[in-house]
Amino acid sequence: MERGLSVSSEDEETSKLKKMKPHAPGIVIFADHSRPLPWSVTYHAVVMFADISGFTALCEKYSTMGQSGVDQLQTTLNTYLSALVDGILGSDGDILKFAG
Repeated sequence: MERGLSVSSEDEETSKLKKMKPHAPGIVIFADHSRPLPWSVTYHAVVMFADISGFTALCEKYSTMGQSGVDQLQTTLNTYLSALVDGILGSDGDILKFAG
């Protein structure tokens, strides 16, 4: 009976982690959660904050084109951000969020 409770707790923990996965970086999701708290790990890391120069002007330009401008802006952003995302994920990095 005790084993059943243990498995249930592990299943519940796994379920919680799966729900968090889209909202938390891999370093949190895949950490060893069985370790007693508090604990720490040292990592070498890079944090990137980036701004798209001229973005407001780009939006204003595309907004005068109606729906085709919106579609073009979406294509431009997707192309630009895809290159960034591919580079970060290809280097085993995590993306915490996009803002703006």
